[in-house]
Amino acid sequence: MLGKLIGGAIRVATLPIDAANAGFDILTGGEGDKRSRTDDWNPLGALEKLRDRVAETAEEIDTKQKLQ
Repeated sequence: MLGKLIGGAIRVATLPIDAANAGFDILTGGEGDKRSRTDDWNPLGALEKLRDRVAETAEEIDTKQKLQ
């Protein structure tokens, strides 16, 4: 429960990264979707990938607590 809450908060707090990345992607000929935004050539895509991994790790807290 706590991990999902933290993961969700991380994703909400970093919405400006998504918006900036989508705008950049569209301006450079992309479609603005998640797949296009996180291509290897896109510098802001690395930030999105990092944020997603941190949020996923926070959500894994719940899974590990249930196993104990």
